[in-house]
Amino acid sequence: ILACRFEHFVSVCRMLSRQNRPVEFTGGLEASRFTENHAWVLRKLNPRQIFFAYDTPGDREPLVHAAALCKKHGLLKNGHNIRAYVLIGFKGDTKEKAESRLRFVCSLGIMPMAMLYRNKDGPLFPDWRKFQREWANPVILGSKMREFKNV
Repeated sequence: ILACRFEHFVSVCRMLSRQNRPVEFTGGLEASRFTENHAWVLRKLNPRQIFFAYDTPGDREPLVHAAALCKKHGLLKNGHNIRAYVLIGFKGDTKEKAESRLRFVCSLGIMPMAMLYRNKDGPLFPDWRKFQREWANPVILGSKMREFKNV
């Protein structure tokens, strides 16, 4: 949706504002396209959840910027409403590197959601499943997020 003309984005948000239930952006917004104007419009919409995507190293700095915009515009409320899908378990990844990325997302005040890489035949590294579950369970993640609030 962020790749659309801004006017179209505004029109979609107007339409969503007329819905009878809270709006959720669960598709993984591309943080590099997220602007101050998007944040301003979304604040008026008051979405229940917004997910960003952190799939590649190049997504890191745009996610920092998106988190700052969410904080500035009051979108980041309780640490659970702004989330980021974090890709893990791809070729060359390690659990230490993945945990570092996931903890980095927590440090931004954003709740991570670990997404296990899958090739066309299924998971590349099945032994990553337990690790992924720990970083995708909101109850467990809530306690991990509290660690960062106490720092």
